Amino acid sequence: MNRYKKLIGNSAIFAVGNLGSKLMQFILIPVYSYTLTTSQFGKADFITTIIGLVSPLIYLDMVDGVFRFTLDESEDKKRVFSTGLLFTTIISIIAFMTGLAVAPFISKYPILDATLLLVVTTFFGLISNYVRAIGRVGTFAVAGIINTFIMGASNIIFLVIFHGGISSYLEAMVLGQIAAIIYFLISTPIIKQIRLKWFDIKLFREMCVYSIPLIPNTFAWWLNSASDRFFILMIIGASANGIYAMVNRFPTMVTTLTSIFFQSWQMTAIEEYDSKDSREFISNVFEYIISLIFLFSLGMLSVLKPMIRILLATDYYGGWKLIPIMLLVSIYTITSGFLGVLYTASKNTVGVFYSTLLGAIVNVLLTVSLIRWIGVYGAAIANAISFFSVFLYRYIHIKKLGKIQMNIAKFVLLHILLAIAAAINYEVNNSAFVFIVVLICIIIQISIDRRIKVIILDIVKVISGVRV
Repeated sequence: MNRYKKLIGNSAIFAVGNLGSKLMQFILIPVYSYTLTTSQFGKADFITTIIGLVSPLIYLDMVDGVFRFTLDESEDKKRVFSTGLLFTTIISIIAFMTGLAVAPFISKYPILDATLLLVVTTFFGLISNYVRAIGRVGTFAVAGIINTFIMGASNIIFLVIFHGGISSYLEAMVLGQIAAIIYFLISTPIIKQIRLKWFDIKLFREMCVYSIPLIPNTFAWWLNSASDRFFILMIIGASANGIYAMVNRFPTMVTTLTSIFFQSWQMTAIEEYDSKDSREFISNVFEYIISLIFLFSLGMLSVLKPMIRILLATDYYGGWKLIPIMLLVSIYTITSGFLGVLYTASKNTVGVFYSTLLGAIVNVLLTVSLIRWIGVYGAAIANAISFFSVFLYRYIHIKKLGKIQMNIAKFVLLHILLAIAAAINYEVNNSAFVFIVVLICIIIQISIDRRIKVIILDIVKVISGVRV
């Protein structure tokens, strides 16, 4: 039971640092919807999406390389960090000079702000993952709180008070991460662990052998998860992309909340992958994740339309119809991500790439076909099908390796309950009636899902003061 407690304990610590930022994303939704037009938010979302694609490409995904090699007991952590940091610094200088040269020729987008965000985000990712890998999870958590507070306050000041637009949206993100980086430098000895002489070219090559195969996977993952925004922007327009991106923040809450757990799961999966009962352990954790994400999704559908009506400006409201489809995207993203961590634990980056490439091909083909037929709904449906393809490929492959087993009957039943909840939202305008029907679906899940019962029982015991 120690490994379960360790997994939960680390998840709790990561939650302290991350939950605030996830909640802040939700809190800031009304701020964005009332201060940025659908076109402005569409462009801002496009910029951050492109940054997510470009960063691993030009930095050779060194962030993941530093994290994985730091976790290896046989590696010199100082050399790993110094090697990754020096390379990142060189690439950042080139990137910033390129941004300066390109900015005068592109007036529709704030290129310099976008370049600065690219550089700062990469440094923050590198340093924070290193701090996490050396076991300073408490420091990691506090840095997350600082990032959240500064970013949130800056957004409110820049957007609400000064009406800064897209540039201010990006600058607030930059300030939050810079503040967190400064905290890392002050609160940890990492400055003493940076030496030019510790740059190890042999180690750098080994890290590249691990991280470079992840680059095609990153590109394919981008095609699978974000290319829909690109096609919407190019074919339908920035306003449609703004609505799509805004309403996507609601189902993405499911993904962002589980990403807190994944930070702990990465470390635990690497430690436990080769244990004798790894299959049982991995399967149990996977079943808990499935139970929780479906429960959370049903809960969101129970209050969907009233929640959207309160939080979003009128121009964005019609996008609520996309959310049930996007919830499926989030569910398959989470399950695919869980299985992807197992590839990382075994350093099998090839399996990650093939599965993601499959999803990317499916996504692009379906998006191009459906978006001209049913608009943004086509993009959402294509996204759901593509991520299901990734999940199915990874599950079948990892099951063959003898590392996981899923309760298929429960998985199907939870889909049926989710479909009922979605259908009642589409067909009935009475919010009270929708709430009652979806609540019945939730009660059915609780009654048939043993793991949800365990979670609820544990919560009740804790609240009542009974020792578990």
